Amino acid sequence: MHSLFEAGLSYRHDPVRWRKLQKQEATIFPSPQKVVMVDDDLFHEEMIQPTLEPFVLRPEEVHELRELALAWRAFTQLQLDVVRAGLLHDNPAYSRLACQVVSHDERDLALHDHGYVSPVSPFIRLDMVRTDEGFRVIDINTTRPAGLGDYALLGAAYGEDYLHFDTRGVFVRTAKKCFEGWCVSQGIHEEARIGILIDADAGDWHNFRLLAEMLQEEDWVASVKMISSLADSSSFNCIIRSRVKFGHPEFQPFISGSPEQFAAITPPGRRFLGNKLWFIALRLPGLKEVFQKGLGEYYDVLDAACPMTGLLRDGYVEFPDRDVDLFTLNRKEWILKPPAGSSARGIVFGSSTSRTKWNSFCLSPEALGFVVQRYFRIKESARVLGPQGLPEDFEGYTKYGAFFCDGEVAGCEVMLRKAPRVHGARDMYLGTCVWQDEK
Repeated sequence: MHSLFEAGLSYRHDPVRWRKLQKQEATIFPSPQKVVMVDDDLFHEEMIQPTLEPFVLRPEEVHELRELALAWRAFTQLQLDVVRAGLLHDNPAYSRLACQVVSHDERDLALHDHGYVSPVSPFIRLDMVRTDEGFRVIDINTTRPAGLGDYALLGAAYGEDYLHFDTRGVFVRTAKKCFEGWCVSQGIHEEARIGILIDADAGDWHNFRLLAEMLQEEDWVASVKMISSLADSSSFNCIIRSRVKFGHPEFQPFISGSPEQFAAITPPGRRFLGNKLWFIALRLPGLKEVFQKGLGEYYDVLDAACPMTGLLRDGYVEFPDRDVDLFTLNRKEWILKPPAGSSARGIVFGSSTSRTKWNSFCLSPEALGFVVQRYFRIKESARVLGPQGLPEDFEGYTKYGAFFCDGEVAGCEVMLRKAPRVHGARDMYLGTCVWQDEK
């Protein structure tokens, strides 16, 4: 465990956040911690504690993930086409959806040319649950390769007794494709000088450092440097960003420099690809036919993977095929989410909310426009370190995160936690997905 911690399987916390975290439950066996100096301030780093064994997938589940990766690549291209046609008013039928999924402040940016055509969104992570009928996608993350470095480090630690996804190969191939596409658009041919744009106090700093180390070994890469500012962006011709988005002081320089000065990975202005309204649009009459035609056989892959989702209205839920009285639904089978929300903020679980509070919130102005999505209450067991540091079985709620890069599966992480809100808490365990040869 300590070797993984020293290698970077950890999360960085500023002093204020660290004090707040002390009120939270932690893992059963305390995770290693240390204090580091960052920009003259002391920060705490705590290990992301792994499960002692990986999660073993069935061969058909591996196939399902690979089909889903190909389907999602095609889907993102259709999403981009629909949004652009809607914002440019080339197709009035798309305008309403485009204006719903793209905020007013981001519309110009959504039309911005980033200097390379494919892939539309280089790094995608789909949050999923694993059911007996297959994986079900519950959230879409498209802005940065969050968690992929952690995943690669942990996956290697589980050893060679299993088959693993080619995390490193898929990641570097995708980054290379983006960079080379930018070079072609700019009419140049040169090695990549990559800047990893990330705040020095970012929680996932080590994740991006691990990705930087992968890239540094490539023969098409001249240099890789972790940077917190684009003040000297002339030193770089490729920028991979972390949590640099609207409101961040480096976001405008990031936009301004692309594509003339550098290849922007991932492109800004594509946050709309992760809006939860797409779950509804996929089946909405008038748009369903567009997706069926554009996706072909992959439409059925997405249709099977996306849970029933509707839009909360005044006292009813507007599903793609019908309206349903809100109060006829069993709240324990549903969850409420803000369409553009992230990091589990704003989520309301019907299963852990009283009927009175559920009804009150659903009828409040705050809730109008929330999506109502089928909730899967699924638990799994894994081996973890017990109180005395010895292995023991632990049962908790799981959330799977499939990393897709340009139609390939780079990996699939598993987060395991006692509470149903499985998202980056101190008492969360991290595992990777593997499979075994059928022989």
